Amino acid sequence: MSESKRIFEVLTTAQLLEVLLKEEEKLSGELKELRKFHKAAWEEYGSELCSTEMSRNENTIAQKILRIKKMKEIVSSRKLNGQMLKQILSDLDDLLKKADEMQISLKKDIEALNEEKTLFTGLLEIVSK
Repeated sequence: MSESKRIFEVLTTAQLLEVLLKEEEKLSGELKELRKFHKAAWEEYGSELCSTEMSRNENTIAQKILRIKKMKEIVSSRKLNGQMLKQILSDLDDLLKKADEMQISLKKDIEALNEEKTLFTGLLEIVSK
């Protein structure tokens, strides 16, 4: 296991929240600067610019900020620490693996049921003549 992963495991709830707050502040600053740049560019060049791309870039950062806020809420409300987060991720990986296995099994069951339905539909058609 890498050193950074070992360090992560010992983080407290407060430390996790501090890391998330710093990331949120960094992204908020980036978004503010990007909006300022876009506004100045729009005033200078107007419709020559692609407002859709500008908006998309701003929205990408805004979505990251919203995710950080949601992460902060989860960490705070559940009082998560690094070790707990590692365990939750491991549990989620296991659940996703089981869900994938179930999905494959269900797909096979659906295919078998559809084949059986086709056979019985054919039988009914033959008998109904």
